[in-house]
Amino acid sequence: MKTNKSNALKNQPIIDYIESIIEKDSVILVHERKLSTTRTIKTMEIGRLPDKVSRKYAANFLESEYYREDLWKVLTDKYARDTIARKWGKNDFTFSHELISNEYVKEVFFNPKTYEKKVIRRVFSFSDILYYDENQYALFSIRIAGNIVFSDSIEDALIIMKRKDGKWVMADKMQNNVFVNP
Repeated sequence: MKTNKSNALKNQPIIDYIESIIEKDSVILVHERKLSTTRTIKTMEIGRLPDKVSRKYAANFLESEYYREDLWKVLTDKYARDTIARKWGKNDFTFSHELISNEYVKEVFFNPKTYEKKVIRRVFSFSDILYYDENQYALFSIRIAGNIVFSDSIEDALIIMKRKDGKWVMADKMQNNVFVNP
């Protein structure tokens, strides 16, 4: 799939994360509707980061080593009021992907015979990237469903990426509380 370089560069933290978790040459399904940045910030407030000692989920972002009040204010002032539903375009990523729409999901749900059950593929949803601490960190929400319709999320998290040697690498992952922040 041919991509627009500027769109791909803008989304490089997502691209680097996906390329670290999927097999090379895999084609993934990406839901065209972006997760809202408001939801991402809510995950930061109520989600849980793993405690590096006990390996249990303990602290939220506001209780973590990442939090600084001045940086938090800059982040929330810039991103917290994003309520406009936005969509991904076909040229937003350099990894192989197919965009699917809500209409497609509804069609599969109401006409399950049109969906090949043998070809169960995960569906990825992402928010836009939020940059934090003078662009030292790139944050985004990710939701991965087991397949198009017949599965709940198998992952719903905030990914914290940090630039290292010219590439974005995962620094942390915060689990979203889907009962409080659907």
